[in-house]
Amino acid sequence: MYASIVKSSIRDAYHKILHQTNREIQYDMSCDLVEHARAVTTMYRSLRPILLENDGGKDVSTFYDFGDEFISNIVEQHLGRIVKLLNPRASSVVGSPLLSMLTQLLDSEHKYRQSRNYLDVEPNSADDNRQFVYHASQLKKYIESNLYLPTHKRRNTAFLEQVAFSVAAGISMVFATVVSFAFQQTYGNFTLPFFIALVISYMFKDRIKDLIRNYFAHGLGSRFYDYLITIRVGLRKIGKVKEGFDFVSPQDVSRHVNEKRARKNPLVVNRGVDEQVIQYRKYVHLRRKAVDRLSAYPINGINNIVRFNLAGFMRKMDNPKVPLYVNQGDAALNFTNGDKAYYLNFIIQCKYEGINEYKRYRVCLCRDGIKSIEEKQQ
Repeated sequence: MYASIVKSSIRDAYHKILHQTNREIQYDMSCDLVEHARAVTTMYRSLRPILLENDGGKDVSTFYDFGDEFISNIVEQHLGRIVKLLNPRASSVVGSPLLSMLTQLLDSEHKYRQSRNYLDVEPNSADDNRQFVYHASQLKKYIESNLYLPTHKRRNTAFLEQVAFSVAAGISMVFATVVSFAFQQTYGNFTLPFFIALVISYMFKDRIKDLIRNYFAHGLGSRFYDYLITIRVGLRKIGKVKEGFDFVSPQDVSRHVNEKRARKNPLVVNRGVDEQVIQYRKYVHLRRKAVDRLSAYPINGINNIVRFNLAGFMRKMDNPKVPLYVNQGDAALNFTNGDKAYYLNFIIQCKYEGINEYKRYRVCLCRDGIKSIEEKQQ
């Protein structure tokens, strides 16, 4: 937990420095960050003798070293970013207390890492520092494992689906039985008309069953969620998450979403070209009292990370480069390449504590990957 707090604090401090426009305030904040980074590493490492005396064969020192290396990675990489941030103004930093503090701390950190045999970033690494990045990632997952909550995922409407499909089968069987009885009463048991009616009734029976199943499936899909995810810590249930996924026709998109989408291009609007609309829904419910009992630290809530896999989109795209003729008025044979890009619009609606807000993001991507992501105000 200490290592996680150190990481969050240094990260937040760096972001504030990065977005600070006043140079003097930015300089002072950088000095504070360096001083505080020195303090947290010194205090953490001062515990090593105590742990060695009281390890008791529990191998606590091994896990302590994991935290030490993780904090060292965080401090070293963020100080490097401070150096990069100040580099364009190197002339004003030379000889300053900040440069001296940075030099001393980075030098002492480098020597300390060598004494502990921690992996270092090498300028001319044969594997492009692959081993360092992998090991740093493993450390991050281990240190932050106390911040991740295990989940159990299952189908949310499995029982209702089976009930709906059973009803569909029953209705279709009623139709086939009624037709069979009616023709049997009229033509008898072993006649050609009764045989033909029996075959046709069973043909319609299968079609009716499939139509009713599809109706129920789409009806349930629009009103219920596909998956129910239970959030647990040990045996204690602290919340649940529901997920739903549907394809939606443009006519069924809500007015607020259309306003945020702001689709006004006459090239497509006036021609009636429809977009493909995918609706992803998520409902999150937390038990406040159960969350409060998780830790002695105050917990405001949880971070829910949603990952969208765009590989399927990019696989079907055209060539990322398009050859173009450059006309400079001299009939010269000049060609260049233009980017072939596609755009995905994400309209996110967030409802919480009586607040209902919308955000729009536009993702520019081609077959080679994502080119840019920008938030659109309108």
